[in-house]
Amino acid sequence: MKKKILLSLLLLSCSTLVRAGGDEDATTYIKSRSGVQEVPLSWLQNKERGAGSLILEKYSDPATIPHSPEKAKYFPITDKSLDVILSFLSRGEIAGNELCDSKQLCADVDACKLSTMAPLLRADIQEKELLENFPKLRPLSQLYPEVYQRILLAVAAKKNDANFLQYVMSKHNTQEQYKMLHAKSDLQDYLNKDKKNLDYPLSASDFSKFASGARASIADMVLAAEGDAAKTGIRPMLLQQGLITPPFNDHERMSLERLKQIAFERCQHPFERPEIVPIPILDPPNSAGVPGVGMDYKAELAVTASNVLDRDGFYMYPRPRAAVNSLPMDIFVDTDKSGMYQRKTWEDVNPNFSSPDIQPPIDKSKIPPEGRVLTELIVGHQAPNGKGWPQLFDIRSSAYVRFAGYPPQVTGASMRLGAHGIFSKGGPATPNVREDFPIVRAVFGKIKDRKVSNVLMLVESDLFCGAFDVDMTEGKDAEMIVDSNWYTRNDFKWKEDPHTALVAYSSMVYKTKEDTVDRPSGQAHDSDTLIVNYANGDEERVVLAPPKKKGEELRQHQFKAKARSKGGVNEWILANEDRNPEHYADFKHALGDTNYDKRASYKVKILDTNIKTGVGLYEDSPDGEYGDNIVAASTVHQDIMKAKSPQDFIHFKYKTTAFYPNPALNQKDECGLIRDGIAKLPASGGEVIVPAGTYNCTSSIVIDRDNVTIKGAGEDKVTIRLADYVHQPLMIIGDRTTIQDEAGNYVTGKPVKNVTVSGITLDGNKANHDVTKECGEGSCDGDAGAIRNNGITIRGASNVLIENVTTHDMISGGLVTEKYCDHLTVRNFNSYGNYFDGFAGYETKESLFENLDLHHNNGAGISIDINFNNNVIKDSHLHHNKDVGIFARQLHGNKFVKVDILNNGNHGVFMAKSEGEDSYAYDNTFDAVKINGSNGYGIWISDNCQGNKVIGSSDLSGNTKGATGSSIQGILGIDNGVILTRNN
Repeated sequence: MKKKILLSLLLLSCSTLVRAGGDEDATTYIKSRSGVQEVPLSWLQNKERGAGSLILEKYSDPATIPHSPEKAKYFPITDKSLDVILSFLSRGEIAGNELCDSKQLCADVDACKLSTMAPLLRADIQEKELLENFPKLRPLSQLYPEVYQRILLAVAAKKNDANFLQYVMSKHNTQEQYKMLHAKSDLQDYLNKDKKNLDYPLSASDFSKFASGARASIADMVLAAEGDAAKTGIRPMLLQQGLITPPFNDHERMSLERLKQIAFERCQHPFERPEIVPIPILDPPNSAGVPGVGMDYKAELAVTASNVLDRDGFYMYPRPRAAVNSLPMDIFVDTDKSGMYQRKTWEDVNPNFSSPDIQPPIDKSKIPPEGRVLTELIVGHQAPNGKGWPQLFDIRSSAYVRFAGYPPQVTGASMRLGAHGIFSKGGPATPNVREDFPIVRAVFGKIKDRKVSNVLMLVESDLFCGAFDVDMTEGKDAEMIVDSNWYTRNDFKWKEDPHTALVAYSSMVYKTKEDTVDRPSGQAHDSDTLIVNYANGDEERVVLAPPKKKGEELRQHQFKAKARSKGGVNEWILANEDRNPEHYADFKHALGDTNYDKRASYKVKILDTNIKTGVGLYEDSPDGEYGDNIVAASTVHQDIMKAKSPQDFIHFKYKTTAFYPNPALNQKDECGLIRDGIAKLPASGGEVIVPAGTYNCTSSIVIDRDNVTIKGAGEDKVTIRLADYVHQPLMIIGDRTTIQDEAGNYVTGKPVKNVTVSGITLDGNKANHDVTKECGEGSCDGDAGAIRNNGITIRGASNVLIENVTTHDMISGGLVTEKYCDHLTVRNFNSYGNYFDGFAGYETKESLFENLDLHHNNGAGISIDINFNNNVIKDSHLHHNKDVGIFARQLHGNKFVKVDILNNGNHGVFMAKSEGEDSYAYDNTFDAVKINGSNGYGIWISDNCQGNKVIGSSDLSGNTKGATGSSIQGILGIDNGVILTRNN
């Protein structure tokens, strides 16, 4: 970006200068492939540099010189090349910020027949490229010109380039130095050397030959670090002291296309895996070689550091080198969506090693420079309930990515950004090879919006160089869309190197059922099943069963042949389907607080690719709780030639998701006949008969149309049961959608009327559900459209009859009415054992609730609120509920007739206001009610709830705190015939 701005300013200043001169004959026009430029004519009359050129030939006749853009003469060159050529013609050299692609420029110079200028131009380009690749050389050229000149001579010698050598001697007047070096035969030695590894102009040993025995310390350190960093291990120190320039600038404008160019260029050179210098105070004792010194994994997790990006609910949090992760990784963040990435250093994140879990304590001032690096980037997001900031994605320099997600999801399998030589498996020629784990060299992080964060990554291994663009979506079911682009260092023959993959997951099976003596059902694993889905719709499942003993042959399962016959692999899943805590009980003592029942499953869905891939499963024997012995991978199944240009890339785009396996997938849904029966009714409606039996439902039964009757064989004969761990409402009467009307009220998308449900029992199966998931995977609070996991939810409906129905063991309520219902009739309704209330009513009017039996619920017998008005509840029994018998707010005009409210855990009736001033419970009547045995008052009135009265032969005796109580004395009206005896 900086180059483009400077070039634009240069051209602008030139055009301003020409216009200011006012001499029309002093300018002319040149047209390139995509545009016209106005330039000073004198630039083209520089015969010394332009002799023999096509440009000069076309402008040699003054009569034909163009004086308008329309008459401009065309040259087959790019605008960038034209800028550079004109600059060279005007000044005789190229400014560093005008450098463009050297190969294209040289081709354009040849196309324009710039014969005299071409050698000089190419040499000038070489020097500018050298300065661009090694920025520390620019100040060196000014401060130590003789040292800089010797470096240029060395580069010419190492590249065996006579043209560049002549240019250096001519431009920099280095003939005497050249003669001296040549006399020593040093230069000739270089001319005779093999031209390989030319990416570095001079190594530390090379430099000593051209420094004439005198060490020029800056140049020596710069070039030694650039050329020999992997061998010397001094790069972190030099980076910290500013003696060398990192691979990326401190303020960088990065894109996938530029990263692909960088990846391609890296793959033109041999791979050098960093040799990590042991640091005893950080590294585990075994690796540091010092007993009792260094961090273990627990201590590493205790290291804290500063957040470097906090935006739109996301955060990005780099971690320093500690125990496990030791490979340095460059980390950049775009803090303000400007497109400019800022480098973050060890000092920026200010790591803290003072946790009590770190023993012995670490004085970070004692950590040497090579330990002051970043090795990991954690991306997190605020939890949906606003409590906590769980991490979502953990990107490590070792090219491992872990998903975590919102609680209670925990890490399980680890994602690998590519794999080569899986489990040290080679091909026929190299049966035993060292596994080639990729390395993440650099990460560029930003936040796209409130749901998606993004990283660009540069990944490298012995075989591949990769440029990745990764979108990461927050949520419990966290997902990544990975656009990976790979370049090969060498020709790749897949049959000779078959254990190579573009994405993999590694997992752990610690013990299987067969390995456990004490308990046959015991096991410990991250994953237990591999599922492969094909393009033709077929599915194949493989139960993970690695060999039991170390030394047994590695098991492999390749899906390539089957994939071809089935149209290819669409997706594969490394699944943890067994989430029963009982199955892991045997390992708690040995492994501490294990959480295998909460570990996630991982899906890889292939979105786009330009090569053939299959799926490979590798199973090795277990060697401990933390040792991965399972790998599933998208393996490569075609030959790939070495990349010769940035366009020769392997494209593999996929979506990978960390998710809770749905136990319902392994349960048969038996409620389809009811749903199908509703769907097949004519437009006029009709009746669906439910025969005797128990029906397991893996999703809700929804009645969202008029004139429907569901008639069961009897509530003692028909049970509709919610399947295990299916956190959904069991039956919904009304439209599921929620909208806001003109008055601002939340209503359903469409009204539903004339529905009857009778003769059934609805079982919420509470024992096999998570009671924290009252609204499924979403949040109940603040979501007007949330539908709680009730037995029956009636919403936005009229003329509904619920008769001879039982609901029980729901993780919310037994029956709920909401979103403006009217003229409902609920008769002979029994509800018990629910996590909240037996019946809850909201936004309901002019309805009848008769012969209700609501008991042994964890909440109230009845909870009514928010415009529950002018309804009748009669001949009903509310007893043995853990909270109040009736909870009432923001309602009026309701009549409770012959209702027994007995032995409830709090007040018999609680009446209060809601939040607004008009939200009182007022003008409600209790007629011939019996309120006995309450562990509180019979009726308690809070706030200024006026007009409520108890009449008829009501009995409010035998309640722990008394018959009635109120925050305002005398606010409840009581007839003379009401029994108010207090139980002392």
